[in-house]
Amino acid sequence: YYLAFDVSTNAAGITDYEPTIQDAGDDALDSDIDPLTQQTPPFDFDPLAGDLAHMDAGYVLPYAQVSGRVWLDCDADGLQDTGEDGLPGVPVTLAGTALDGTSVSLSGTTDAAGEYHFVDLPAGNYEVTFAAPASPTGLAFSPQNAGNDALDSDADPATGSAGAFAASGGTTYRFDAGLYDAEPPQFDQLPPDETVGCADPQIAEPPVLTATDNLGPVDIAFEETTSGTGTGGCAGGLTILRTWTATDQCGNTTTWTQTITTGDDLAPFILNIPDLTVDCGTDVTENIKVTDDCDLSPDLTWTDEVLDDGCPRVVLRTYVATDDCGNSRIGLQKLTLLDTVPPSPHWEDPLLQGLPQGGGLVEVPCDQMPTFGADAVSGWDDCAADVDVQVELLLDEAGDCAADGYAWRQRWRWTLTDPCGNATAV
Repeated sequence: YYLAFDVSTNAAGITDYEPTIQDAGDDALDSDIDPLTQQTPPFDFDPLAGDLAHMDAGYVLPYAQVSGRVWLDCDADGLQDTGEDGLPGVPVTLAGTALDGTSVSLSGTTDAAGEYHFVDLPAGNYEVTFAAPASPTGLAFSPQNAGNDALDSDADPATGSAGAFAASGGTTYRFDAGLYDAEPPQFDQLPPDETVGCADPQIAEPPVLTATDNLGPVDIAFEETTSGTGTGGCAGGLTILRTWTATDQCGNTTTWTQTITTGDDLAPFILNIPDLTVDCGTDVTENIKVTDDCDLSPDLTWTDEVLDDGCPRVVLRTYVATDDCGNSRIGLQKLTLLDTVPPSPHWEDPLLQGLPQGGGLVEVPCDQMPTFGADAVSGWDDCAADVDVQVELLLDEAGDCAADGYAWRQRWRWTLTDPCGNATAV
């Protein structure tokens, strides 16, 4: 006789059982079946003679293995590219149930090469889950199933799970995970923008910046560009752009640009504008100085506001100094104007025009003797706009042409008086 065994009909329905080694030791304890045929060797058996045949068959559930790699996926494409290093210290867990109902929970971390291994895993249903490491921080899972299964990342970006799978005995399963650097470098201290005057601007040397990054050392590149003529005018100032770029080992960059501008942003200064008491018509601006750090000849204008129109006259003068960039400054001056000069006459009537200011002789035909009014003469005053003009006929008489040299003679006098009582007669 021989015995043949079929474990496929076991009550648990497990189909992964495999025969163990035949005749490994004590015949009372070892397995007697051929692993290939699952049959015992032929044997003689005579029950009448009282023979007792003892045959054993041993089966095992073969173990599976799970391994994989976690790598720093610098380009975040979800594929293991040449030169992308493994990440050590990444937590990996395997959890599930063996086919015999036993709960399985295994955990570990990746080694220096980013590899992990779970061995002697009974056949069953499991799930592998990855977690971001405590250090470095700022890592995120790469896209899942991006291409070649032997090279791509199997982890769900949201949960880190590689998904459930059924493990068969004697099989090695591989699950990989890519993590990319989601944090760019951070500068430790940043120089602010600056504006300096156009007159001999003092521009400091660029500072040496430092930066930190979750992955370690950072490369910092510096570039400086200058535009403008530097002559100090509105359109001729300098613009200096200083740019620092920090790059981590994955190529993530942070850029900071400092802008330094030079130009005219300062208004002119007005010097020598004290309050004064002067005669009307005095030029009080000749001693005023206007200075500017960029414009060599800024404009100076002024307007007067009459505070008291009596005698003396009081005026508040407002000066405005403006440079060629439009920067302006206001200065105030109180002027007390003394009126001691009488008005000056101006002949308005055509017959009188051409006479000296003090008066003179006008000859006309006998039949064209004129009559003059106050409007024949106007007055100009250095303090007042209004001048009072009065006219008098002082002489009106006939003469003898042969004896006197005239047929008729008149003498007219105009008196021009300003508001302060200064008068001129012509």
